[in-house]
Amino acid sequence: MRLFLALLFGKGVRFLSKKLNLGEGSNYPGHIAQKIDPDILKKLNKDSLKIMITGTNGKTTTASMIAAMLKTKGHELIHNDLGSNLTGGIISSIIMKTNILGTTKAQFSVFETDEGTVPNIISDIQPQIVVVTNIFKDQLDRYGETQRIYDFLHESFKKLSSDSVLILNSDDPLCANLNRGLDNETLYYGIHDTQLETQEISDPVNCFECGEPYNYRKRYINNLGNYFCPECGETRPQADIYASNIDLNSHSSSFELKLPENKIEVNLKIPALYNIYNFTAASACAHAAGLKKEGLLKGISGFKPVFGRMEKLYVENREINLILVKNPAGFNEVLKLITNNERKIKVCILINDNEGDGEDPSWLWDVNFEMINSLEKVECIAGGMRAEDVALCLKYSGLENIKLFEDITTAFYNTYHDSQRDEHLYILPNYTALFELKSVLEKQGILKQNREESR
Repeated sequence: MRLFLALLFGKGVRFLSKKLNLGEGSNYPGHIAQKIDPDILKKLNKDSLKIMITGTNGKTTTASMIAAMLKTKGHELIHNDLGSNLTGGIISSIIMKTNILGTTKAQFSVFETDEGTVPNIISDIQPQIVVVTNIFKDQLDRYGETQRIYDFLHESFKKLSSDSVLILNSDDPLCANLNRGLDNETLYYGIHDTQLETQEISDPVNCFECGEPYNYRKRYINNLGNYFCPECGETRPQADIYASNIDLNSHSSSFELKLPENKIEVNLKIPALYNIYNFTAASACAHAAGLKKEGLLKGISGFKPVFGRMEKLYVENREINLILVKNPAGFNEVLKLITNNERKIKVCILINDNEGDGEDPSWLWDVNFEMINSLEKVECIAGGMRAEDVALCLKYSGLENIKLFEDITTAFYNTYHDSQRDEHLYILPNYTALFELKSVLEKQGILKQNREESR
């Protein structure tokens, strides 16, 4: 009876939310349903193959790629694709695809899950496949140092069934060691490319065997790369699925993907090395779920970027690149992409410090804004609640052409109203700034227009 009432009220709340234009109902229906039946996650969705995707960066894109691959086989999916990756959002996504009797036709469930939420729900969900993208510094006031993130994820994974498969990033020493002491089957994914340039040094990670800092033969992104311990010889595990022969440009990326049974040539319509990691993680997950290479290629051919993740918008015939930034590792990769451009650049950086962003903005000082200063023609706009902090970081990096607008709407419109036709425009918001901007774009009809034109 309690489950029936939880579903009834959850569905009712979502219906009213959409009917009254209060939002998509991506979180609150699940929150209400769990209040009515605290065990709702244990009771629902028992028959689908459940996939959990967690980690610091890349969760949303990786989960969307996995969903796109699974859909190529005509599978019914439960997927929290509206962006809510806390407990309420995950329950809401299940309610949407479950009838009032508590049954669903979904064969697969794809749950993007906030790292801090994993310990609270992993026992109830009992995913058959767990994908971890990476472990970087993020929301220091909430998570602390990366070792703490490793510790609570590793402890959470002890609650998994021994039949669950772990999909781990071999190039991340923290991520790759999440299976220590566990009997679960592990599939490693990563990048094996000797031609890629070694990137900047990041915070050191200590060897899990002897405690000495790892060295790197090749460093790709932050602490991702070909690492080894010079003291005891501990080294990066061999990836089962990996990308090589990588060719990157400012619009796309191509590479060879090595699968356990064969190789395939891949051309991603979105740029940046971290999206190759996302695709490789998604491919490893799809392989574990039983998909063949045809499903991987067909799935990625129809893949479109999630809102704010390498998305292109057109406003008054001007192309604007919208890219989420939320921590130094991701921000630096976006700046590399921007600086790989010979055109005149205008960059609008929108940073809030709400609870969803992390209330400690000191991470901005770890972003290599000097990369922007290396460009000959660049103009920067700082916006959001922490616009002054952004402007100060830009100033100390050597930039002088900086405008400051705390109001996100004003910052957005100043990005393109005063721009020239030869300028390449980028808007880089953090999490809550992205959704504030989304609200602005929806009210102006810009999102609707762009979605209709992209069909």
